[in-house]
Amino acid sequence: CLSCQNYSYSTEASSRCNCNAGYVEDSVDGSIACIPCAVGKIATESSLTVCEDCAPGQFNSQQAATVCSQCGANSVTLQSASTSESQCLCNAGYTRDANGVCVACAANFYKSIVSDVNCTNCPENTFSEQGTISELDCGCNSGYTDNVVMNVSVCEACEAGKYKYHVGAGDCLNCENGKYLTVTGKTSADDCVACPPNSITLLDASVSVQSCICNAGYV
Repeated sequence: CLSCQNYSYSTEASSRCNCNAGYVEDSVDGSIACIPCAVGKIATESSLTVCEDCAPGQFNSQQAATVCSQCGANSVTLQSASTSESQCLCNAGYTRDANGVCVACAANFYKSIVSDVNCTNCPENTFSEQGTISELDCGCNSGYTDNVVMNVSVCEACEAGKYKYHVGAGDCLNCENGKYLTVTGKTSADDCVACPPNSITLLDASVSVQSCICNAGYV
């Protein structure tokens, strides 16, 4: 009986040698040799002829490996066959903290790409939840509504006589007939001020007490 070459084995009464897991068969100088898989690749079973790439989100820094390592939570590699944990980058909506862990962007921040860069502040007068991935998800604060200025969407304060109680897209609501509101950027119908007794406004969204006129029968 002949001995198997390096990095291979045979079973009892076998007529051939099989490469160990982590190695693949290759022809060297006319004979079959077992070659270790390169970093970033693995051979999970014996007798394979081709090493497999570690999938995106995995890496392998050792030759002759049989398993890929998984990137940390909320991170991924941008390509297959990655060779180092340093190639694991934080997902969109996440950034790397001082401990090297990928954590969700804080409220009022966003991050749209896979990378380890810092999250970006939402535009002025907007709000976002933790882990936001796009500036488009930064909605207008309560008291503010969308407006387009020079082809750019901005959040502007509700006009006097109007309010908006919810966060996100949507129009400001008018103070009802019989009430007025002198200031901008208000967030509740309770901010609307009732006209003096025995007076009313002729229109909603009134902006001053001068809009209140006496009811019929009163002067």
